[in-house]
Formats: sequence, structure tokens, C-alpha cells
Amino acid sequence: MRLAIKEISGKKMMRRFVKFPFDLYSGNKYWIPPLIHMELRELDPKVNPIFEQAEAAFFLAYRGDKIVGRIAAMAHLGDTDRKGRFGWFDVIDDQDVAQELLFSAEEWLKNKNFEYVEGPVGFTNLDKAGCLIDGFDQLGNITTIYNYPYYQKLLLGAGYEPYTDWLEFRISVPKNTPDRLHRFSELVSKRLGLKIIPTKTNEDVIKYADAIFELLNKTHQNLHGFVAVSPRMAKYYQKRFASFLQADYTSIIVDERDKLVAFGLSIPSMSRAFRKANGRLLPLGWWHIRQAIKNNDTADLMLIGVDPIYQKKGVPALIFFDFSKGLIKRGIRWLESNPELADNKDVQMLWGKYEHVQHKQRRSFIKTLT
Repeated sequence: MRLAIKEISGKKMMRRFVKFPFDLYSGNKYWIPPLIHMELRELDPKVNPIFEQAEAAFFLAYRGDKIVGRIAAMAHLGDTDRKGRFGWFDVIDDQDVAQELLFSAEEWLKNKNFEYVEGPVGFTNLDKAGCLIDGFDQLGNITTIYNYPYYQKLLLGAGYEPYTDWLEFRISVPKNTPDRLHRFSELVSKRLGLKIIPTKTNEDVIKYADAIFELLNKTHQNLHGFVAVSPRMAKYYQKRFASFLQADYTSIIVDERDKLVAFGLSIPSMSRAFRKANGRLLPLGWWHIRQAIKNNDTADLMLIGVDPIYQKKGVPALIFFDFSKGLIKRGIRWLESNPELADNKDVQMLWGKYEHVQHKQRRSFIKTLT
């Protein structure tokens, strides 16, 4: 049957774009369905402020009347490295379909004078990134990509080469805060003149939100795929994840002048709740999410930031000491790390003193546009 690639126009086609993975991964117990309304808002230029500095095109692949794949091509305005992006890549196990989708994204980027394309990635390094290449039997989470094992084969077959790898870890939370961690944290606090800010309510965290994103820009500027978070984007991300925020899952560290120097943000795992919601808050999706916030044994680590001035001075110990108190209080047994660059040994050393396992690996791919 004839294959057709169609660029999306209109809300009806965008809804099909968002809902295609629900068919592709139907019955897969490791894929986490997004909330459809959140996904539609993320891809709406009228809602997501990233479109003030980027543009995108979205494509669907059809065989007859049946959708068999999707892809997004993204271009940051004023990008000096001439490297475009592709993401939201989902496809059946068919090399022809994959190549036609990728070709559509590549041509769109070539017409804008881009020389390379990398993917799968998002608009920024706070978005989902990396094709899963190991850990297909592990439950995903709401901030990462899940895909079938054949994706890597399709990308390589389309002329792409491995580019960047990320690792993920599952860390065992101790039943009690280790005495050695307590002692070391006190030593670091005294030596550097730092203090932990008690976060008893969500408002205690939110009042540091602007400072968190300022520090995030400062600490992540040299990381792969970095895109600075503008004030409007910061407000957008705050609204997007505010409903999942819990004070016990956060850590705020300040200096003697009460200036933020480090932070850690995690949330109760929403994976099982999102699976039960199956893309919708109604009729019972909201209830499953509320239950996951109240009763959970797993937390997802979202972000950690340490001011460069204080890096490699033991400050992460303060964050984890503070984290451990809140997580133990809430009955958390497992902490899922966010994807960490494979060559970021400093971050990986954080887990060295805890029982942990590296259980997932993901990879982006790159291709020269000729």
C-alpha cells in the first residue's frame, strides 16, 4: 500500500500526532502514556514560549488511512552550530517508513540551511531526549522516552551515527539517614558557610523558583544540548510541574547571604498513575495521580544544580542528606535518576556510596545533511 508523508496542519491532525503512540505501544507495560492535554500544550506555539526562539514542523506517515509513524523537526532561531533537531519520533518496524519520515525532517532543516541533525531530542535539554538502547524491560517515567528495541536499527539504517549517550540509575534509599552522611554534611556546611533551608510547604520551594532557573542556566550551560531557560519558559515549566511538586522531595541550599548555591528537585513517581490515567485526567486520571503523590515507594530525580564555585567541595552530600530525610519520611524506597551524560563521572560518583544499579541507557544520533 502506498506510503504518504503529510505535514501537520490544524488541531485535528496534531491530536492524531499526539495519540499515535497510544496505538503503537498498546499493551506494552513499560511505556508511559503522556497526558494528552499536556502534550498538546507543549506543541502549541500559542502556549509554549520555546516557540519564541524556535520553530518546528510535524509530520505523520500514512499507509492508506492508517498512521504508521510520526516525527518533529526543530530549528532554534539564530543557532550558530547549524545543528537541527528531530524528536517525537515513533514508527512501526519498517525501514522505508522510518527513512521517509527522517527524510522529511531532514529536508525541512536543509531548507533552513542546517548542516547537521541530531535526535531524538526535544527543544531544550529539559525535554525528553535519547533513543532507549538498553532497559526495555524497565518501567519508563514521565520525563523520558520509551521506544522499542528496533529504533536504533532503523536510525543506523537511515545513515545516522551514534552521538551522545545517557545513563540512568535506580538508587536504594536507606531506611535511616546514615550517620556518616549526617557528619559529613555538618562538616561541609560549617566549612563552606552553607545552610539547608527547611521546605515544609510547596510555597517554601516556589519562592526560590526564579533563583533555581537562574542557577540551572549557570550550571548547565556547558552541557550537551543546552538551551538557556528564559523567564517565560521558567514560568511555563513551573506551571507544568507544579501539581507534582512536594516539599519533602526537594532540597534548597543557600550561603551566608541567603543566596541559592545548590538545589535538588524530585517528585513522586507518576509512572504507574499515568499508565492508569492512559492519557486523560477524567474520569479517574486525576485520582490516580493524587494517590501517587500521597502513597508511593519511588521518587524520580528531576534536577540537581550546584553553583560552579561550590562544585567538587562535597555540596551534593548536603543535598542527599536533606533529600534522605524527606524521602524516608514519605516511605520512599527507590530513587530513579534522570538521564545523565555517560561521560559525567562527577554525577555518577554521587551514587557510589549507595546501593544502586545502572538499568537504562539511551543515545542520540547525528547525520550530516548534504
